Amino acid sequence: MPVKISAETWHPVLKILTGRLAHGAYKLGGRAPGAATATVRTKSRMFPAAPEQASEARRYLREVLADRVSADDAVLCLSELFSNSLLHSRSRESSGTITVRVRETGERIRVEVDDQGGTWRICPEDDDEHGRGLGIVKDLAAAWGTEDTATGRTVWFEMICPRQSEPDIVPSRA
Repeated sequence: MPVKISAETWHPVLKILTGRLAHGAYKLGGRAPGAATATVRTKSRMFPAAPEQASEARRYLREVLADRVSADDAVLCLSELFSNSLLHSRSRESSGTITVRVRETGERIRVEVDDQGGTWRICPEDDDEHGRGLGIVKDLAAAWGTEDTATGRTVWFEMICPRQSEPDIVPSRA
């Protein structure tokens, strides 16, 4: 039976950011009026489509987002998307690959998972044992979606993930 997790049970930062999104303080896919243009930083890595590579993909994203709040939420979403690619795409066939791409624009991140396409269902049946992962992505991400590409499919999600503030440095007294 699926478990519905309310926003109140998630990380307090997620609640704050969700409220800011709802009130227009942050806009995904655009910038607030008067805001400076942010630099876009993109990193990507291709993985062999093998089950043991899911942990490598998570490790990769943790490294890229090491200085960000809510990085654990992004890693969880990536884990779901990577697993779906392993299970449902043609990438699982011989010599298949899955590419993880991370775009950072100020406080926004967009994580994309490219696979070699195939058929898959977005909504599980009530009695399905599996198939709840995209619900987790939907609940944690500010936006998510899929796009068909020339070589397969891209599934992506976006989140507000501010950088962690520098800790206050207090000089020691000798």
